Amino acid sequence: MQKTILKNSALTVLIGLFLPTALPAQDAGFADVLKKAVQHYEAGKLSDAERQLQLAQQILRDQRALNLKACLPTGLPGWSIENSDSQTSDIPFLGVQVSASRSFTKDTSKVETSISADTPLLQQFAALLNSPLMNLREGSRLEQINGEIARVTYNPEERSGELMMIVSDRYLITVKGSDTSREDIIAFAKAFDFETLGKTK
Repeated sequence: MQKTILKNSALTVLIGLFLPTALPAQDAGFADVLKKAVQHYEAGKLSDAERQLQLAQQILRDQRALNLKACLPTGLPGWSIENSDSQTSDIPFLGVQVSASRSFTKDTSKVETSISADTPLLQQFAALLNSPLMNLREGSRLEQINGEIARVTYNPEERSGELMMIVSDRYLITVKGSDTSREDIIAFAKAFDFETLGKTK
């Protein structure tokens, strides 16, 4: 009897931690899933409870992806949005990556912007960006953007290039451009909402 009381007390504390008394409307689905998980747990349906918790985790990841999407550039004068997306990817042996992307066009020019969180290979990207060997590549230079170091590789003959930078040691930002200028690629990188990104968890 005492163990049952202690178990129920622990569940009550858990619910109190995850479910505030007043939840925003967009969080109602997350709250319902957690409640169902607790109900299944109390009924001894552990597999059902586990599935509900997995669903709750997916809801959190989807919301994080939407938060990243809000930090993408909204465009530059003369450019139109072609496509916008946010997603979570379960990479085998590496884990889950949360990302968002948006592409833009102007006449025959195209720019693709993206931001990723929880990138499994983030440290490898950081080492690559800062490697002195990269400076030996033709058209590859470092740029300072919003206090962060970015690697820009651009081919003036093909009018194409790519920018990569790591923000707050957590986020990988990339900008890829075709039939466009190096200045446009850098301008799109500067158009990310760094202030909001710094507050994003």
